[in-house]
Amino acid sequence: MPSVSEWRWLYRQVRPFLAYEFGSIVLILAASALSLTSPLLMKWLIDSILPQHAWRDLILVAVLYFAVNIGGHGLRDGSLARRAIAGSRRARRNREAPWRDRA
Repeated sequence: MPSVSEWRWLYRQVRPFLAYEFGSIVLILAASALSLTSPLLMKWLIDSILPQHAWRDLILVAVLYFAVNIGGHGLRDGSLARRAIAGSRRARRNREAPWRDRA
């Protein structure tokens, strides 16, 4: 079992990157919530729009479906970018760590 001092050391190492990780999690959750709207749009399309021949609503559903898919990909890509930035900063910090100790 790790000691309290080891947990403190780990927290000090991770603390500068918590905002990146939490931001990434929020973006992933937003992308997941957004992706849940695609089946609802398809249900609306199949149950209401196509039987009634509502062509204006068909255009609206097509635009919304496109926006939902592009928005979901954008949020997921934003999450990956945040993680990549955090990872590169972690790597830089690890490379500079020996020099900080000597100063």
